[in-house]
Formats: sequence, C-alpha cells, structure tokens
Amino acid sequence: MTTTASKGSPGGVRILDRLRDEGRITAPQYESFYHQAKRTGERVEESILESGAMTEADLLKFVASLYKTRFVSTERLSKAEIDRATLDLVPRRIAERLQCVPILYDRRAQVLSVVTYELEEDVGKQLAVATGAREVRVFAARPATVRAALRRFYGGDPHAFAQVQGAPTSYALGLDAFERGSGGGPSISLDPSPRGVGIDLELDDRTPALGFAPAPPVAPRPAAPARGAAPPTPPELKIEMPRFEVAPDWAAYLETVNVLVTVLDGSRAELRGHSSQVARLCGQLADRLSISGGDRHAIVLAAHLHDVGKASSYHLTALNVSRFDGHRLQAQRSYLTPLRMLESARLPPATIDALTHLYERYDGQGFPDRQAGNAIPIGARIVSLVETYCDLTVNPKNPYRRTLTPREALDVLRQLGSQLFDPGLVGALRQVVVGDETSGKNGARTRVLIVDPDREETTILELRLAEAGHGVVVVRDRAEAIAAIAKERFQLIVSELELGGDDGFTLLAALRAEPSAAEIPFVFLTRKADRESVARGLELGAADFLMKPASAELVVAKTAQLIEAGVRRRGGGLAGNLRDISLPDVIQALGNGRKTGLLHVSAGGTIGEIHFLEGAVADARFGQSARQEAIYAMLALKEGEFSLDPAFKPAARVINESTEALLLEGMRRMDEAGLS
Repeated sequence: MTTTASKGSPGGVRILDRLRDEGRITAPQYESFYHQAKRTGERVEESILESGAMTEADLLKFVASLYKTRFVSTERLSKAEIDRATLDLVPRRIAERLQCVPILYDRRAQVLSVVTYELEEDVGKQLAVATGAREVRVFAARPATVRAALRRFYGGDPHAFAQVQGAPTSYALGLDAFERGSGGGPSISLDPSPRGVGIDLELDDRTPALGFAPAPPVAPRPAAPARGAAPPTPPELKIEMPRFEVAPDWAAYLETVNVLVTVLDGSRAELRGHSSQVARLCGQLADRLSISGGDRHAIVLAAHLHDVGKASSYHLTALNVSRFDGHRLQAQRSYLTPLRMLESARLPPATIDALTHLYERYDGQGFPDRQAGNAIPIGARIVSLVETYCDLTVNPKNPYRRTLTPREALDVLRQLGSQLFDPGLVGALRQVVVGDETSGKNGARTRVLIVDPDREETTILELRLAEAGHGVVVVRDRAEAIAAIAKERFQLIVSELELGGDDGFTLLAALRAEPSAAEIPFVFLTRKADRESVARGLELGAADFLMKPASAELVVAKTAQLIEAGVRRRGGGLAGNLRDISLPDVIQALGNGRKTGLLHVSAGGTIGEIHFLEGAVADARFGQSARQEAIYAMLALKEGEFSLDPAFKPAARVINESTEALLLEGMRRMDEAGLS
C-alpha cells in the first residue's frame, strides 16, 4: 500500500504516509497499521499507539507539526473540568458530528479553542459559523481521547477515560504549559493547582473553560526561523503515563485464579475447562490486536471470572441471552455477581468494565447501558465474542444443539456481526482460530482422553491440557473409556495403568484390535513403572510410558509431539485437497511456521506456485497472473490440490507485502466479489 487515503481507506492515512516517507516507520509497519485500522474500523493513530511503535506524546507531536498546530494529551484532557457555559457553546449534536470538544472560550476576544482528530476537515470554519466565534483554534488530540472526552463532558460518564489505552489512573505529575501560539493568542496551561488540573487563559477579562489558578508567565516568543529552516516542532509533553501495570506476581496471580476457577468448572459437565479455554483464546486475540501489559492481563482475568457465581441451568453467553427470554432475565439478575463476590479483591478497572458490560450489544440493544459500537469497552467485546465461540464449538447444549466446527462457529459469529459482536473482532478471531486450526492447536479439533480413577491427579493435568488448547475428556475406568471413544474421535489417550478392577493393558489391547481406534497415540502415565510393565506396554503399542509424579508440563509437551507426529503420519507431509483445507489456511500455517519451500497448486487444469521464504510469501504465479495478483486469484479457489516441496528455496523475495496483508486484501476482494 503506497497511496494516500482513498475511498474505503481508514482515517489518518496522510499521517501514516508522512511517517513512512520520513522514515519514522518501516514499510511492513505501514502495511500492518493500515490493515489493522481497516479491519477494526479505527483510525491509524490508534493502530500505531496500540502496537507500541510510538508513544502518544511522540505521535501527537508529529501530528501537530504536520498540521501546524499544537496538541493536548490524554493525561491533560482527562483531568480537565470544562465549565458548562463553554460546553453549551457547542451543542452535543455538533460536537459529535465534528468529533471535537471545546476546551476554552475567551469571551472578550471571542476566541474558541477545541480539540479534535479530524484535522483535515474544516472544523474551525464550521464551528465559527455555528457558534459565532471570531476565531476558532483547533488543537490535535488522539481519536480515542476525543471520543472519551465527548462521553465524559457531554454524556457525564465519569469512567470514560478508563477505556482509553494508556489513560492515567493517578495524577501526581507536574505538566508543562503550552507556549504562546504564532497568532499571539493565550497559552494553555494544565499545571497543577490546589483545585486540581485545569486549562487557564492568560487574559484578565475572560471566561476560562476550566477555571483554575492563573498560569505562570509565558516566555517571550522565540525569533522566527530563517527562510528554509525546518519549522519548530510543537512543545513536547514531559510526562509519564501512569497505568494499571503488570505487577511482578501477575503470572502467579492469574495462575491461582485459573486453578480455582477450573476446579469450579469441574462440576459443569459439558463446560469443564470452559473458563480456562475462554481466557486462553482471549489472550491470543488480545495479542493479535497488540493489546499488551496490564490491559491484556485485565482482559484475561475478566475471561477467567466471567461465569463465577452464575449458578444456573442456563449458560449465559451473549448469543443465548439475545435469543432466549429465560437466559436474558437470568443474565439481568446475575451479570454483576462476579463483581459482588470479588468486591474486596480490587480488580483492575478494565476487568470491572469488561464484566459489567459483557451483555452489551454492538447495535446498542444490550444491557445494562445500551452502549453501542466502540463505546463498549474492548474487554467486554472480546470476552463476549470468545465465550460465544467456545460455547458453540465445545458445548453440545448450545442453541444449535450440537458442537459446531470452528468454521461453522465463525460463520455464525460473522452473521451476527454488527448486531451482537464487533465485526472487526470477528475477523481478528477468525485469523487466530484459522492459525490454531491449521497447526492443530485449536481446542475444538484436538481432543485428549484421560483415563484415571484419581480425581486429584487428573485435575491439574486437565487444566494444563485445556490451557494448551486441547479439548479434554476425563473418564475413570476402561468401560467409560470405550464408551467415550465410540462417541467421538480423540487424537491422544493418556491412561493410568491401574484402573480399579481392570488395567490399562486390557484397554490398550482392545483399542489396538479396533480399526477406528488402532492409530490413536496411547501414553501410560502411572505410578507402576517397573521394567516388566514398561516392556509390556511398549510391546502392545504404547507411544510412551511416563512415571508419576511426572510434571503436567512434561505431559503437555509429549502430547503436542505425539499429536503432531500423528498428523504427519496420516497426511504424509503438507499435501491435500482444497475442499478439505482452504488455501488461506495453508498459507497461514506456512507463515506461522516460518516455512521455506514451493507450494504447488493445481485447479481446473491451471497450475500455480507460491514461493515461501522463512514464512513470507516471496513470489507467486498462477496461469497468466504473477506476484500479488496470482495470490489473489488462488485465494478464491474452492477446488484443487496442493503440495509443498520443502527442498525449494526462492532466489529472492519480489513480493514485499506481509503474509497477513496479502490474505486480508485477498479476503477483501473476495467479499466485494461475493465469493467468500
């Protein structure tokens, strides 16, 4: 992507272009920020900040320099107390339409100051007409900050800024004042005063928007730069960004919560391990969205806690609550139960927001506050979406009365996008799940059977396997194991040798005699690991023989190795039919695995090639098409065959777009053509 903003482009592309042209970001970063903004519906500034590529202060300074203005940070605006007269000057309807917030009004000079992110729009002229102000000064601010300010100052939401990534949670910092503008107007000060932090004007007769103590004297204006010299940069913000940070013991804290909630989930039949699975997938989705640190941990914590105390025969997912009156009434009674039970636990604000607004709907028809779109906290949007996906793929009592495949579940969520769920998040979840599915890590595809009469021994192992993304079924004896295997397909069986009145050898022998189960890898995990037992187990076909107390982590590692080996044996390498696995999934898997090689594709008599170099798409050909156009043509194929030649190594990389960018553009073209 090398062009500036066009129809369908996300907002702020001019900023992205200039950052790239001046070498502030790389070409891959440009592509990543552009496509993430397009996918989520956000402006590019938010994509840049969420990635951590620039601090808010550095980005705002750059934007202000680009548009020859000054800027106001989240820190400053979140502490402001704008008086009602200033807000009334710009009616809420106009402020929301122009995405601006008035912060100062000099009544004597009739000068209005506002913050906005729509710096390419004629905000100043429109406000001059609407308000009658002689002059309107427009300052730059972050998009999320402007939206939060609209909710706080016009909507009265005291927690609006808590939803802004990087918003401060405490304010014990001194803040520098803006220097005087080129027009000789008043400077803006956000210095602390006995009444807090406000914005003052340095004029004797004026109505300050935020009436606090007078600002300190303004230094004389510096001499104008010589012709040809670079323009002065806006004043730099000298602050830190206090946030909900990850404490050194966060991992241990989350692990404790995980274990306790998993024990509670153990009594929920079809939902055993549900909260752990939701938390794991929420973490992966947060990673996909570049949500990190304390914000990520707060979302994962909300995922662990979302069902705590909701004792009911109903599973209260967003989908169930939207479809069934009984579920909705129960959810309205119990949605705050986790927070009430943990009131003294001092949960992070983002966790509280996620749990409070779990049943909001993207179209604004949910509860408790009928929030809509991006006004719903990101944590609530993520947990609501992921919980519904997990319920559809694991719980046979979901609204479809059967467990759906990952693709079926994603199609359901896509159809509900813009009604229940954030469409951008649905797309991001699809990317996460497709990567899991093709690498064999998705919990709905890899099923592990544990056969062990000891409940205490199996609890932690079940937890660790669920965390690794496996669906886990636990039975206590040989008869239950045989019944479970007859009901569904497992990729691995882990069994104790001593099974009450029976033994694991009998179970293994029975399975090896059954064609449908003969190839399932079988591992003994037992306290009886003498030489004779080990020899007999291996002779019967056991893949491994582990002695208790083997760590759960070791068993999980062995599980991954054996499942992967089983996939290789069945598939004979990466080759197959596009009816069974789509080409986007194959490309995603090769990219995630950083593979090098030549992927042959044949469909309807047309031959195609995709060259991979350490996971990146280096070149492509399909019929008469080459490079990117060949990729886009092949992504639409529904029929055909493929195979990978791992011995091939491309001489050079002639396609510079990232694999993700190619897939997203291909999917966009397919959507426009009605082929998806």
